[in-house]
Amino acid sequence: AQCIAQFIPTVEKVSPEVIYTTDIVKDAHRSSTKLTGVTPDFFVKLDTLTSFTVQLRRLNLFYEYAEKYMTANRKNIESSYPNYSDFSSKFVVTETMLKNLVELAKERKVEFNNEAYTRDLDFIKTSIKSQIARDIWGNEGSYAVFMANDDQVRKALTLYDEAIKLMSLNK
Repeated sequence: AQCIAQFIPTVEKVSPEVIYTTDIVKDAHRSSTKLTGVTPDFFVKLDTLTSFTVQLRRLNLFYEYAEKYMTANRKNIESSYPNYSDFSSKFVVTETMLKNLVELAKERKVEFNNEAYTRDLDFIKTSIKSQIARDIWGNEGSYAVFMANDDQVRKALTLYDEAIKLMSLNK
C-alpha cells in the first residue's frame, strides 16, 4: 500500500464519476478512480468450482488423501524429486490416485458427479499435487505447484515485456 500511496490523490470527498490520473497512468492512457481502482488491461476469466469440488475442499479431502498417499510413497517421491521445482514440472497425478480420491469422497458421503468431476479435473489434480508438495517442501512447494497451473499467473508472466515498456514511459 505504501508504494502505491504516492499515486493516490488526497481528496476529502470522492465521487465515482471523478477520474484521477497519475503520471504513469496518464501516460499509459489508463484512468483510475479512488473507489474502483485501476482498470485492468487484461482480464483472465476465473473458473468457478463445482459443488462437488467445493465439498472435497470443505472436508479437507485433498489433504487427507495426500497424507495417506505419502504414507505409502514418501521415500519414492523424495528420491525421485530432489526439489519442488522438479516435482512441479515432472510429477503426474495418475488415474489410480484420482480413483482413490473419489473413493475417499464416497466414504465421506460426498455424492460423485461425473460432469462436475470432469469440469474441475485440472483443479483436482493440482490440489492433490499441491498437497503432496506441501507435505515435503512446505508452503513454498505447494505454492509452486498451484502457481504453475494458475491462469492469472501464467498470463501475468507473459506481460513482463509490456510492463517494462510502461515503466519506461515514466522516465
